[in-house]
Amino acid sequence: MGEESHHYFRQLLAQSYWFRTARIILGLQEQYGSEAVNASLKRATYYSVTDVGTIKNILEKKLYAVEAEPRLDRSNNEGSLTRDLDY
Repeated sequence: MGEESHHYFRQLLAQSYWFRTARIILGLQEQYGSEAVNASLKRATYYSVTDVGTIKNILEKKLYAVEAEPRLDRSNNEGSLTRDLDY
């Protein structure tokens, strides 16, 4: 598939339920193609997504082609998630 897929699968191996997820992703590759799946897994890795439904949603809506939003800042002491909305 590609380098991003390799990185995602390495991250996935750290989980106990990786086999089912990997099989579904390989099925998505047949349906959507290697390039689209690779780009989707890059986006999934950026947002730390492991849910196959979310990855399929990224593929269906072609969100892999949309620029990624900045990550949420989890460093504040109030416990809330914040993001600068200037982008």
